[in-house]
Amino acid sequence: MSTDLHHKKFTLTTPVAIILGAIIIAVGLVAYGVVTRPVGSATPRISFNGKVIDDKDYLEGVSKKVFLVEYSDTECPYCVSFHNTVKQIRSEYEGKIGFVYRTFPLTQIHPHAQKEAEALMCAGKLGGAKGYNGLMTAMFDYKVTNNTTQLLVNSVETLSNQLGLDGKAVAACQASGEMTTRVNESTNDGVAAGVTGTPTSFVVIKDKSGYKVVAAIEGARPYAFVKQAIDQALAE
Repeated sequence: MSTDLHHKKFTLTTPVAIILGAIIIAVGLVAYGVVTRPVGSATPRISFNGKVIDDKDYLEGVSKKVFLVEYSDTECPYCVSFHNTVKQIRSEYEGKIGFVYRTFPLTQIHPHAQKEAEALMCAGKLGGAKGYNGLMTAMFDYKVTNNTTQLLVNSVETLSNQLGLDGKAVAACQASGEMTTRVNESTNDGVAAGVTGTPTSFVVIKDKSGYKVVAAIEGARPYAFVKQAIDQALAE
C-alpha cells in the first residue's frame, strides 16, 4: 500500500481550531521563540491544561515527577531545527525526566504533517513507546541530516523497518486512516493547553493537585534555555 507523502492528496478532518495556530506560525513568530512563563520569575505556577499524561502518550523515561511535553509538527521547519536540542535533553536527562511528544499538525500550511502524525501513532500501536519515539526520532534525524522538512516516498515504511517494526503494517495502518481521530484528539488537546504554534513545549512538575507549569516555551529555543527550565524543575 502506498506511503507516498508527496504526490498523494489526502482529505483531512482536522479541527477548525488549528487554523488559528496555522495563521500564527505562518507569521514566523515562533522562529525565534518566546517563553510565556519565564524561568526564574516570580510568576505563580499555573496548572497544565493539557490532558493527563498516561500510557497513550508513549512516555519515554522513568520519572514520575518532572516532564518535558512537546507539541510538534513533523513538517514544521522550526520543529526540525529544535529536534537536536530536544534530542540532547532526552539523552542528558534520561532517567531523570519523562519525555512526552504530542502531535500537533498544522495542516493548513503543512499538507503531509497529518499523515506523518498518523504514522507515529501506528508505530506506537505496533511497537509501543519504543516504536513511537523511535519513528519520531528517525523522521526528524532524516530531515536534519538532509536539511529538509520532507520525507521521500515510502520513507515511513523504510524507517519503520530500520527500527525493527513491520514497515508494511505501519504503512497500511497510516494509509487506512485508523489513527486520524487519535491525531485530531492530540491537536484538540494542544489547543486546550494553549498551543498556538509549533514547537511548543511545557516543563511541568507533577504534584498532588495535578501538573504545574515551570515554563511554557514557544519556538525553537536553544539548549541552554531548555536545560535551565528542567534544572529548575528538578531542583523543586
